[in-house]
Amino acid sequence: GQSRLPVILKRGMAAKVDDLLMAAEYILSEGNPNVILCERGIKTFETATRNTLDLNAIPYLKAKSHLPVVVDPSHGTGIREFVAPMAKAAVACGADGLLIEVHCDPSVALSDGQQSLYPEQFAQLMRELEPFVAAAGRTLWYRIGEALWGRERYALAEDRVIFQFPDGECVEGAWTYE
Repeated sequence: GQSRLPVILKRGMAAKVDDLLMAAEYILSEGNPNVILCERGIKTFETATRNTLDLNAIPYLKAKSHLPVVVDPSHGTGIREFVAPMAKAAVACGADGLLIEVHCDPSVALSDGQQSLYPEQFAQLMRELEPFVAAAGRTLWYRIGEALWGRERYALAEDRVIFQFPDGECVEGAWTYE
């Protein structure tokens, strides 16, 4: 909490929503206001998916805290085909942002390939999210740029993220809500 570096605080798979809020309070109490809450799924008795994405946590967290809430539908389901529908549902529930895994060749990913979208799927999802964001009374800004070379694994800039894939290809993406 004392570093003042931005923190994406991810809810543990066995943690209650109030546990996440208390962990955030600890960071805030040490002087770091740069905290983002992340819902990424919890363990339940359900075995059809990796985790159960707890979408009712989104409005609860927003009601109980001033902090932004992002959702990770990649880890929340563990299944590539379910990432897009759950991302749309998360936006409809009021999420302030999304964390989505993307890989050029998920079959050779070092981890989580089964839940990673292909870049084309990610670009399509960004287009499909627009009406959900509009229905929530917000604006979605995104840009998928041309291939870039020679970057680090990822680099953050003011309004964009540059991802580098294992084969060296880089894709730039940018999206924000207003």
